[in-house]
Amino acid sequence: MTGAPHTRLMRAYGCGDVCVDLNGCPKCPVTVVADITKGPIPDVADDSAVVFVSCVFEYVAELDAARREVSRIAGSPENVFVVTVQPWTLTARLYPGALVARGR
Repeated sequence: MTGAPHTRLMRAYGCGDVCVDLNGCPKCPVTVVADITKGPIPDVADDSAVVFVSCVFEYVAELDAARREVSRIAGSPENVFVVTVQPWTLTARLYPGALVARGR
């Protein structure tokens, strides 16, 4: 949902057609500010997108709710791509919150 400060300064990848972030992103012109754990994201239809989830599931408090919303948008597992923070990488040091949340 919310990228670490370094991600906001230097984008690792493009924003896509729609970028959903809990707090928004000043570098992304297509950001929708929303919490994926709080029900349907406004103006995002069921089975409407290929969903790229990058470093999100490690941080959400309601993991099942986040997974349901991603599944709703994607429509099928083939349309979901998930990237997680791996604890042995340098990236894990840049996302310290994930080191605590990854134990789920």
